[in-house]
Amino acid sequence: MSWLQIVTSFIRNFTDIAIFIVLINHLRPHAMKLSKKLQDMILGVTFGISSIISMQIPLVVADGVILDLRNVSVAAAGTYGGWRSALLAVVFAGGYRVLLGGAGWEPGLGGIATCAILGVVYKELEKRGIIPTTLGTDLLFGASIAVASFAWSLMLPVPVTVSIASHFLLPMMIISSLATAGFRHFIVEWHNTGSYFRDLAAHPWNAKASVERLQHYLDHSGTTDAVCIVHISNVQLAYPFADDLMKSVYQRLTSLLPRGFVARIRENELICSLTASPDPERLLSQASHIQQKLSEPVIVRNRPVHINALLGIAAYNGQETAEMLIQHADAALRHMKEQGHSHTMIYHEKLLQQQLYRFKLEQGLQQALANNELELHFQPQFQMQTGRVRGFEALLRWRHPELGAVPPGEFIPIAEENGMIVPIGLWVLRRACELHGTLFKAAFPDAVICVNISALQLNETHFPELVSQILSETGLPPRLLELEITESMLIASIDSANDRLEELSRLGIRIALDDFGTGYSSLHYLSRLPLHLVKLDKSFIRDICKNNEGRITQSIIRLLQDLDIHVVAEGVESYDQLHRLAAWKCDIVQGYLLSKPLSEEAVPAFAAKQRTDAALVR
Repeated sequence: MSWLQIVTSFIRNFTDIAIFIVLINHLRPHAMKLSKKLQDMILGVTFGISSIISMQIPLVVADGVILDLRNVSVAAAGTYGGWRSALLAVVFAGGYRVLLGGAGWEPGLGGIATCAILGVVYKELEKRGIIPTTLGTDLLFGASIAVASFAWSLMLPVPVTVSIASHFLLPMMIISSLATAGFRHFIVEWHNTGSYFRDLAAHPWNAKASVERLQHYLDHSGTTDAVCIVHISNVQLAYPFADDLMKSVYQRLTSLLPRGFVARIRENELICSLTASPDPERLLSQASHIQQKLSEPVIVRNRPVHINALLGIAAYNGQETAEMLIQHADAALRHMKEQGHSHTMIYHEKLLQQQLYRFKLEQGLQQALANNELELHFQPQFQMQTGRVRGFEALLRWRHPELGAVPPGEFIPIAEENGMIVPIGLWVLRRACELHGTLFKAAFPDAVICVNISALQLNETHFPELVSQILSETGLPPRLLELEITESMLIASIDSANDRLEELSRLGIRIALDDFGTGYSSLHYLSRLPLHLVKLDKSFIRDICKNNEGRITQSIIRLLQDLDIHVVAEGVESYDQLHRLAAWKCDIVQGYLLSKPLSEEAVPAFAAKQRTDAALVR
């Protein structure tokens, strides 16, 4: 047999295997929701069957001695699927080789097992970064498969071994090298970056499967410099409209990264790979380009939708796992949301400390109530005309056993995210009502207790009943309870919020709109909601001594009074502010100028001082 005939036979062998694997790849998207273990098993069976196909069209060297590309298939199973895939491929290929029999079945079986082990080892070396994932290493690996297969032929009679070495070894090394490279760069690589992921938009997303596929991509792509989480904040629309939006974003992202990894990991988040450069500036430049393209309107159900995309980036140096990269990108994304002044951010070590701190707060909040770590402070409110105490705003404080006093601005947003704000808010309400009877009633019998409530509390249909029950159990008259809501709470559903507020108002409870002017201020709220009082945010008070800011604040106070709504000015810190507010006939004031928030222990001394001041005035 001529050298050309040998090469032609091997090429035909490889072509048949390649066609089979390409056909199998079309079925792989249907396995997307399966676990990594099952996907590896499918991969092992695929390469095992391809080995059997290879043995159907072998080169016959001698009676019972055949040459083919089965060992390349078995090695590929170990390289792309690990030991589990390799084991299944060995079972299929080895079992069939034993069934074929002949003089060469023992060395044939040895070659199959050896090449499977080589594939697994090659995968592990790639994963640990010991060898690079390049075309050159694939070619060398393919040649080593041919050499390992030849080594087992030494068990055969010497004339057969010599014949293999002189006529077949070099063509085997060439074709094995090309076939090994072909599996990655023409079949497996196509599978990773092509149909497997492009079809994802047509299937239900599975976070666990997406993470596993990302890990597989990181292990084999060799071109990834970073992983990026794309957060789409528009996804507040009803399903399936939101799902259609995410599919459109997914398709645009895949067009921007045609050979990259793209998958959906959460309801409103995608994850993708970046390959610009390890340099942070170039990564940010690529991410900014993606963010700009994603911000262009997409057509969803024949209507344009503008997208607000945020990108959290985690640089990849070959050591991190997919889960670690996602955690890092999440940390960058969360920090960016909190800062609110950027659309792209790369994870850095300081963010890890912040993430660990946040995690500690999340864990601690779960036990804070049970461990009696929460307490209330009270900031007095004063009637502008009389100077007397009008009421007290309950302010939540948390003293962590390890971290000490945790600022409310750090733990309250976390409580709102994880739902702990509901039981905590209920505790605050009950505790404030109880303390009115034990702490304030003697000195300030008509003082109003002001309690902030969250959107999650207000969304509960039985919330008015809970409030009524607490008032009944603590003995606080409904007219002395004032519940404070914020403007942002009303955006989601003003109708349902209004229904509950009306029910609370009918009980005799006062309703206050807090932080007026910081959210989506609208006269619509003022006219529709049963409001008794509006609290001006401290940002309106801080600069009232300046002409423009002062005129705006004065106009707001006049408007609210015309609507028969009382006004509270928060954050009063100077006598100039106080005098201006008095001239504009602001109803109620509170702030550090008049009194700092009081702990429970400080209330008796404050009450005694108020009695002394009143006696001096008389």
